[in-house]
Amino acid sequence: MQLVRFAFVIVCSLTACRGEGGTGAVRSPASPAPSPASPSPSSPPVGPAPAAHAGHHPGHHPGHSWDDIYRNGTGFRLAPNRLLVDSVHGVAPGKALDIDMGQGRNAVYLASQGWDVTGVDTSAEGVRIAGEQAAAAGRKLNGLVQDIQTFEMGTSQWNLIAMIYMDDRALAERIKAALAPGGLVVIEFFHSDSNDYFPHPINGFHTGELEQLFHGFTVIRSEVVQDTADFGQKPAKLVRFIARKPAA
Repeated sequence: MQLVRFAFVIVCSLTACRGEGGTGAVRSPASPAPSPASPSPSSPPVGPAPAAHAGHHPGHHPGHSWDDIYRNGTGFRLAPNRLLVDSVHGVAPGKALDIDMGQGRNAVYLASQGWDVTGVDTSAEGVRIAGEQAAAAGRKLNGLVQDIQTFEMGTSQWNLIAMIYMDDRALAERIKAALAPGGLVVIEFFHSDSNDYFPHPINGFHTGELEQLFHGFTVIRSEVVQDTADFGQKPAKLVRFIARKPAA
């Protein structure tokens, strides 16, 4: 999860290794990581974001890598993002890309709803856990350990692209090109007024900024709310955004 990795959505390439019988699998240059410990609640983590990601999460345990965080399952909401769940309600499944997938909380949910999901993340442990969760649920998940900056999104490839708790504005143009006509983009992140949510800057979105970045899209939902953030798990000012690419 990466430039301030938040929704965030959430991905593996379609050519990434697949598990037997159509279940989740991981292709990674790294050696298999140890099995994760059972998740347990914790207080919100703080500290600078890990440099390994193109983006970064505002909250994490000092001195710990994203592999550690996903292995421990602490400091973030384990359930799927509520905005993402709302966004696909009643929508026919298609191909979905989860930018900075993390440990798969959103990608596995989408797969459970019949989506053909690709999840990309620089954390080998996160992608491994996501693959295990998908396999346990009997679902297929394409997981790729890769920086989203080097991942080839393609053109008109995806019916849904999720960027949950990830702040890379530079991806907007690539997302617009990669979405198929009629495809959805779903984004949740901190508002710029919440830049002091953690000790380090988190580069939140300004009010109306996402409408400008996705000019020409049909805005389905755009709101600034005070709610509990998925990362850090305490009240914060958040930006939530769902928009549809024009049909061809």
